[in-house]
Formats: sequence, structure tokens, C-alpha cells
Amino acid sequence: MYEGHLVQTIWGEMKYIPDHFAQVLDHFKDFHDEHNDEHQKFFQHLARRFGRLIFSLYRLIQKTEGRETSLDWFTEKMVEHELIGDFQISISQSKAMTTDQKLINFLTTTFMGICDENDDNYLSSLICVVETLFEWYPVNHEACEYAMVEMMNSVALKKVNEENANGFIIY
Repeated sequence: MYEGHLVQTIWGEMKYIPDHFAQVLDHFKDFHDEHNDEHQKFFQHLARRFGRLIFSLYRLIQKTEGRETSLDWFTEKMVEHELIGDFQISISQSKAMTTDQKLINFLTTTFMGICDENDDNYLSSLICVVETLFEWYPVNHEACEYAMVEMMNSVALKKVNEENANGFIIY
């Protein structure tokens, strides 16, 4: 149920990803029993699948709003259980993954670009998000539309390097 809601969030209403992830993890936090082996295994599964994205959302909310959420709790538990791995995500490596994992990785690097205030990485990752969404959805789907609008706004408002300008022109 929790994993399904997280997946639905990344493929659906993208503008609500930070808030919806926090809401789902609020429920998971209340459900989670540290002493239950099945709960621990499921926590580890969520950490492997969404941990980097959750960490980037945690950073984003800390940087922009400074409020505590269940993202803090989840990140602390990942550190406590040593589930935090290498946070380097390569766009070229991500393109060879399953579509689901690609989208998670590209969203992670998109949010990290915002946190790091790196417009080039942000836009490059956002272009990859759009490409990934187009693999599964028609252009008029809500997630595609939102990502396209964000990409167009970014190109219009930010200084764009040549590589990102060419990537944008394709779409």
C-alpha cells in the first residue's frame, strides 16, 4: 500500500511529490514497528527503492521551509540502519535502468539540482524526467504536462547551457 502510493505520486501529480511523500511516510511511521522483522525488511526495501529521492526531498524541505516532516524521520532511520549509500546518480547509468527506477533517479537529481542551486543539473534532470514520462504517457497526461510546463518555465527564466538547450529543443 505504501509503495503503491509513492509510485502513484511520482507518476501522477508531480507538483505534490514532497507533500505526498511526507504524508505517506507519516502513515508509514505510525505503522512501522522497529521490533517486527517484516516491518524492518519493508523499511529496507523502501529505503533501497526511494531512499535517495526521500533524502533529496528532505533536503529540499529543510532548505525551503525548514519544517520537520516524516522525511526527517525516514532519513534518520536510513542513517541509523546504515542504509544510506552513494548518492551519486549518473544520468547515463540511469538511462539504462527500468523506467520506474529511471524516473526515481531523475526526480532525485532534479530535486538535488534545486537544493544545490545548480540550474544546469536541474534542467538536465528535468529534461530526462520528461523523456521518461513520454515513454509511458501521452503528452496530455497530467504528469507530462506539469513536467513540460516546468521545463518551459525553467528555459524561459534561467540561463541555459548549450547541451540543455538542445535537449529542450527536442521536446
